[in-house]
Amino acid sequence: MTTLINCQPAPPIQRHRFRPLLAALLLSGAALVTLPARAQTKPAAPAKVYTYVEQMPVYKNGDMEGLQKFIAQNLRWPRSTQGRVFVGYVIDTDGRVRDVKVLKGLSPALDAEAVRVVKLLDGRYVPGKQNGQRVAVNFTLPIPMAAPAQ
Repeated sequence: MTTLINCQPAPPIQRHRFRPLLAALLLSGAALVTLPARAQTKPAAPAKVYTYVEQMPVYKNGDMEGLQKFIAQNLRWPRSTQGRVFVGYVIDTDGRVRDVKVLKGLSPALDAEAVRVVKLLDGRYVPGKQNGQRVAVNFTLPIPMAAPAQ
């Protein structure tokens, strides 16, 4: 007995159904090619911090005398303690104070007070300049913790 299997050709693929999908894939691939590769770009290097520049940062209200007066007016500590706290910080290109740290301290309480007063100086500097450009400059400030002379 011979059976015949009805073999009909498969219906033709409806190509028009896939055209929008194909177009979307091609356009997204083209967009990826034109976008810059973010993984390949290097992050911006932090600005160099100078130790000494042609024009050093200046306190806006009277240079060193004004700075000493400001510190004396804002410093609060027990008068029985005496010594100096050395505080290091960076004056950035806008005259703002950042990266404040104690370089040589007396005690945790006095060190914290010195850091507090230095942070009050934020924005009170004319920034330093090198080759006519504003630059960030490292600064070290000794803060005296001594009883005022009478």
